[in-house]
Amino acid sequence: MKKSGVLFLSFICALLMSACGKEESLLAESVSDNSLLAESVPSEDGIRSEEEIVSMFENMNQDGSLEYIDCVPVSDKAGDRIGAVLFWNPDKETTNVAFFAADGTAQQCAIAAKTASNPDFEYLGDGKVTFQMETDSGVLYHQTVTISVDGSSVRFISEDDLQK
Repeated sequence: MKKSGVLFLSFICALLMSACGKEESLLAESVSDNSLLAESVPSEDGIRSEEEIVSMFENMNQDGSLEYIDCVPVSDKAGDRIGAVLFWNPDKETTNVAFFAADGTAQQCAIAAKTASNPDFEYLGDGKVTFQMETDSGVLYHQTVTISVDGSSVRFISEDDLQK
């Protein structure tokens, strides 16, 4: 009786050990599959990574004439936008904000002013971004740009805190 009990326990242990080995290899396959998906699929909460947003900007800037400054994810998807990019257009001498939709299209707002060397680009929520600008005399001020989308109608509100 004891012999059959020991044999039975040995069989159970061998079975459990082989099952653990299979579980680990399945887990490793799942991890590697998920790492491939992370490059092309938004995170569970739908927020896009900065790399994905930069890639959208690079697609828009195929001739390389625009100078990337910074980007932020649009965490609340205001106006169905997933990210915003701050960039400089040297031809027009404007600071621009491009608000990107998930399909890579963007609406842009241009401001005829220079971006500060440390713009501190931030998303505030409700389609609103803020960043620092600099006057020709070196005075720093905050610029806020808000996008509002209603169907095919897109509107921008641009405000600053520059003392006049």
